[in-house]
Amino acid sequence: RGLEGAPKPLLSNDPAGWEGPLVEAPWLVLDTSSAPHYYFLFYSANAFNGPKYAVGVARATSLAGPYVKRGAPILRTSRNASASPFAGPGH
Repeated sequence: RGLEGAPKPLLSNDPAGWEGPLVEAPWLVLDTSSAPHYYFLFYSANAFNGPKYAVGVARATSLAGPYVKRGAPILRTSRNASASPFAGPGH
């Protein structure tokens, strides 16, 4: 069995915010530890080689969404990226 139906966007970037020109590398985790169950959509955003590259998260109660973003990133490039292990975080 293959994929059915038209593609549905789950997330889009906010060019004016920390995400900048793109979101990439999404991955999903289903948390069944409480009710309702939540799907957590983690993603990387902004330019990998820049100081604003970071990881964000959004959640939804349905696989198809709608996904609500947390707002601020959960992991970001350190201010002193040249001396930090967190230069260009992502997965």
